[in-house]
Amino acid sequence: MSPMPNSSEVSPSNSSLERKTVSFGKVKLPCIMVIPLMPKYNDLKTPPLGLFPTYCFDPQLSILRANHFFGTLTTAFNQVVKVQNKYLPREIVIFDGEKKILSAKVDSITYSSPGDPALTPPANADVAKCDAKCDKTKISAGVIQGMLLKKVTPYYPEAAKESGIAGTVVLQAVIGRDGGIHDLHVLSSPSPLLAVSALWSVSQWQYKPYLLLGEPVEVQTTINVIYSLGN
Repeated sequence: MSPMPNSSEVSPSNSSLERKTVSFGKVKLPCIMVIPLMPKYNDLKTPPLGLFPTYCFDPQLSILRANHFFGTLTTAFNQVVKVQNKYLPREIVIFDGEKKILSAKVDSITYSSPGDPALTPPANADVAKCDAKCDKTKISAGVIQGMLLKKVTPYYPEAAKESGIAGTVVLQAVIGRDGGIHDLHVLSSPSPLLAVSALWSVSQWQYKPYLLLGEPVEVQTTINVIYSLGN
């Protein structure tokens, strides 16, 4: 129903998992937040749920019910039924914070045979073929830095300064065809305090759209935000 983290992202050598129970209206779901390992994480307050990629599951079934992380919309899967031995949500709701902005419902479920004419494209149909070009273009941090148009300077949290915490927050970002940040999460950070600061500022950055063969394309890159004591 939704992309899940790959094995490297949840490896004990890269991250820790934190579990909390979250209420979605009258329903309580067990949720797991995937937290990048941070050298001083244990010395600081636990980061709020959703700061890092968070996945909520059905308490009775082995299925995903919601997913959320900083800077993205929350998607919830409700009214789950089993169809052809697969779980299907009959309602999908998308939230921006606590505000519901979109919902979609399945009114009825019917079965079609593989030979149903509705499943056969017409002879003149333009069938798109996907290959490596369909993947997001990956560019280096150095190249994308030169395309930055608007930068919101990260703030240095006082609590981090007082604790002597410094270092580099490494973010992975998807920059859309409009040059805006459309996906952003932490790959590594010295602490949750610096991660919050970096996420908040970088989420507002604007880039010049990256052109491939003259057309704007989505790109995936890393962004380094450096925090140095005394600056």
